[in-house]
Amino acid sequence: MKIRLANKDEKEKIIDTWNYCFRDPKDYVDFYFENVYSNENTLVCEDDGKILSSLQLNQYVINVRGVDFPVSYIVGVSTLPEFRGKGMMKRVMEEMFDEIIKRGQHIAILMPIDTRPYRRFGFENCYDILTHSIEVKDLNNFRAKGDFVELKEENLLDVDNLPKDLIDVYSKSMKKLNGYTKKDGDYFLRYLRDMKSEGGYIYVNYIDGIAQSIISYYINGDEMNVRNLYAINNDALKSALGFIYSHNTQVKNVEITQDVRSKIPYLVSNHRFLKTDVGQFMMGRIIDVEGTFEDLQDSFDKDLVDRIKINSGSDTVKFRVYDDYIEDNNVQISFNIEGDGLYYIISKDFSELTTNNIANVSINELAMLIFGYRSVFEIDGFEGLSDDEKNMIDVIFPRCDNYIDEYV
Repeated sequence: MKIRLANKDEKEKIIDTWNYCFRDPKDYVDFYFENVYSNENTLVCEDDGKILSSLQLNQYVINVRGVDFPVSYIVGVSTLPEFRGKGMMKRVMEEMFDEIIKRGQHIAILMPIDTRPYRRFGFENCYDILTHSIEVKDLNNFRAKGDFVELKEENLLDVDNLPKDLIDVYSKSMKKLNGYTKKDGDYFLRYLRDMKSEGGYIYVNYIDGIAQSIISYYINGDEMNVRNLYAINNDALKSALGFIYSHNTQVKNVEITQDVRSKIPYLVSNHRFLKTDVGQFMMGRIIDVEGTFEDLQDSFDKDLVDRIKINSGSDTVKFRVYDDYIEDNNVQISFNIEGDGLYYIISKDFSELTTNNIANVSINELAMLIFGYRSVFEIDGFEGLSDDEKNMIDVIFPRCDNYIDEYV
């Protein structure tokens, strides 16, 4: 039995495993394996020519706390039924960690069907997503403005400014969010093909000749499902909601996916008819603790030190991180203020952690802190710290509004 990167001629076998495990529509599977899949980013467990298990490491860049991190986005984790429950996924995950480390990547993200199997491997939920449900007729106080232009493949390939417009709208809509993916023209071309593979539409709203919002959606019977709605400001969002309302004779209900700081509840005139669900969406993991802190070092500026001095009576804090799967992540982390600078030290010497200030933080809990999904006050592992020490960590790693909308 070998765990390795896939060969070019194993694609069909991997598709067979995918189809058994996920039951996706054929058009979507065809899209994925023609536009996203790469054997160079696929790990397989193979025995005598048979693919027993596989997963994909799709490559993205995400922005966490103002720092761009190249990441592997883990999808398609699948094992044939006759080989489940035999510890195979543990071996695949361990090999996957080694592969990500070889790539020099320090964090990873994973889309789970069920979060439970992955928590034991150090993954923790780090993103939530909102789904608003409302009858289209109840959006009657909104009106579409400007022009809504359908996004088509020939436009992306032939029109110079359109990819720039899409990137601009997306970037502005992500301005105050954390953990989002960086997107370029190639991404939007692939995204358009993804939407089309499932019968969807993408429109760009131009107001006074300037791109203001992007809306992507499906229509299924009398329901509209808005997969993404990016708007650069409230007026653009209102116009997009007016575009949805223009379908009021065509569809009865709409579901709109939004980030956790969605402004839609504040814009809808009758809140009684708006239902909002919050769901866990994406998991994160710290693959290389030391590398992650090195990447974040540049964000530890003098302004941060000044805020610590105002909000905390401590100028030093220490805690221990433990990781059951990646030995190098079992470290002690110390933060210290020296002059106008904030510095950290990572070591494997735990002797200075006394019974008065022990904080044992799991790799799962560290992921929630680094990604900004939970504050230090919400994480059990930090309970051993004093209030001043917690305040210091809270200034360094405040809670954030996280958003990601990638499905593959």
